[in-house]
This record gives sequence, structure tokens and C-alpha cells, in this order.
Amino acid sequence: MILSTGATANGLLVHADGAHGKQTVAADLVVHAAGREPDLDVLDLTAAQVRVSKNRLELNEYLQSVSNPLVYAAGDAASVGPPLTPVSSHDGKVVATNILEGNSRKPDFRGVPSVGPPWRLTERQARTQGLKFKVKSENTPNWYTARRLAEGVYGYKTLVEEGTGRILGAHIVGPHADEVINLFGLAIRHNLTARDLQTTMFAYPTGASDIGSMV
Repeated sequence: MILSTGATANGLLVHADGAHGKQTVAADLVVHAAGREPDLDVLDLTAAQVRVSKNRLELNEYLQSVSNPLVYAAGDAASVGPPLTPVSSHDGKVVATNILEGNSRKPDFRGVPSVGPPWRLTERQARTQGLKFKVKSENTPNWYTARRLAEGVYGYKTLVEEGTGRILGAHIVGPHADEVINLFGLAIRHNLTARDLQTTMFAYPTGASDIGSMV
């Protein structure tokens, strides 16, 4: 756990406390990417009879407390979907609908794209689930998308379900990955197939124009 970060004449000092006790690390640059956990203790949820387990509220499929139906949770407090900003916004809309109109909407975390570690289906997870799929993976720094930007790192892996052709998962590293992954998220969320993507015309030259070759 990061306790604090302070500046010195020569750079930065990071003070942390973990399994090996307190440590101090000197660095030129500090990037905090450990994520966040909801600070539930200050809410005094016990007084409202809201049950908590493993630092998250116990919720039903409508993001409603199972012990106090007057309480709903979204985002970090719900900790149901991937810990991403768009997910918090999505949860908030689900909760607002259920509060105003009664429990009628459930969160939908299909095809949530992320820039960083994959939160969606990985090859190992797909095999564990018993899914039948084809894997297409390639290191492609020779593609024009990378060459025109002088990028030496460019590659992808996609999972396509056998029989249906549905896109199950996609992972990209390289130029425009932060934008292109959104299109794969769209495909997964709306059950688009590899054929759908292969027959779609994308503007050229853009990162999206490579999608048809990735599936």
C-alpha cells in the first residue's frame, strides 16, 4: 500500500507499507496504478443494516442491497463490473432506472473495453468456460499502421467462436489500440461476427482499417 509520495532535491521518494514492512523507494517518476477500493467504513453501513462482504456491498442482480432494499450501489461501491470509469457511469444509470421505475434493469458488462490489463475474456478464461473458438494472433510491426508512425511494437490476439463466428475477445498493443479496442467492444456487446467486421469498410489509413485482418 502506498502511504505517501514526497519530492526531494534529486527526485521523488515513495513511502509504502506491504508484506515486507515499510519501504522507501527513490524515483525520477512515480505512476500510481494500483487501483482504488471503496472507502465504506465512513458510511456506517451497519446502522442502515446494509451487509458488506470483502469490502463490497452484498447486492442482488439489480445492484440493490440484499439486506436493505432502500439502498443501491454503483461503481466502486458496487464492485460488480470491471473497476473502470465508464462502468461507474453505466452502473449509475442502472441504479437510477431501478430507483425511479422499479427493478427492471440489470447491469450489462459484455464487451467492456479497457486500455491496460484485459478485463474481458482472455484465452485461458474462454478455455476454462469450455468455449470452442479459434485464436488469431500475430506480431505486425510491418503493417502500414505501424510503419507510417515508425512504431516498432504492434500486434493483436482475437478469439472468434467456432460455428457462430462471434467475436469473444480481443487484445491489441501498438498505435491506436486505445481507439480500436472500442470497436471490438462494440462487436462483442452486439454479437457481431468476424464476417461482419471483415465486410465493413473503415476509413483509410486508420487503425480501424486493420480490424478485418485481425479476425
